Amino acid sequence: MSEEKTKLKFQVIGPKIMKCNQLLDLLQRLVDRYELNAEIIHEEESDDIKVENFSDFPLLFINGRLLLKGRAPGEKELIRIINRMLPVEESIVLSDNPKPEKTLWVKWRMAIFVIAIIIFVITKFSWKPGEKINHPMSMKDSIQQEYNYVKNGKDFQMTYFEFGSKYCKSCKQMQQVVEKVKTEFKGVVSVINVDVRDTLNDSLSNFYHVSLIPYQLLLDSEANVVFKNYGYISFDSLSLVINSKLK
Repeated sequence: MSEEKTKLKFQVIGPKIMKCNQLLDLLQRLVDRYELNAEIIHEEESDDIKVENFSDFPLLFINGRLLLKGRAPGEKELIRIINRMLPVEESIVLSDNPKPEKTLWVKWRMAIFVIAIIIFVITKFSWKPGEKINHPMSMKDSIQQEYNYVKNGKDFQMTYFEFGSKYCKSCKQMQQVVEKVKTEFKGVVSVINVDVRDTLNDSLSNFYHVSLIPYQLLLDSEANVVFKNYGYISFDSLSLVINSKLK
């Protein structure tokens, strides 16, 4: 009977952002491919570990040892990290020869690529001059469409973004300020709460380079940034800023 392989406990701590999801997916692929004796645990937060800087996520612990912080590594780098926790005889050896299932996947990708080209050619040659072609809207265009009140005719004069998370203490304190802004500037300022842990908000958070929370942004009636702040800000201070920016 063969000896049992070394037990590995992968603990990933961090919100459901792109880097965290990429790390979890890669870990699962490696565990399956090399048949590691491992368990993968994902926690959005830990009582024992407090991280204020949002850019420090994800954290990767292997058997209780912190080995990675703030990024999603490539496959080769992650294998090197895992090998540090394995005996020499159990080390993962990279193979240049892909498995049959990988080859099949490559063939499927090629087939999908060919189909995409065919669809593109059909679309291109069926288009007639004067016809409008719809292109995916960029984040900049989306913001202009939604928050440029001069162009879209909405009745607001400003937009207030509050970037935060329900797991952040300072963010919870800011919610009282946010509610007061909604009340005191009703119909004048459009108030938008943005949960940075929701992957649907990644594009907006990345567009405004939000790495620390709580984070506040004010846009004028043409969707231009006129004020930004990191950390807690009182309602009195914030209202002074808003009133100074209103036309």
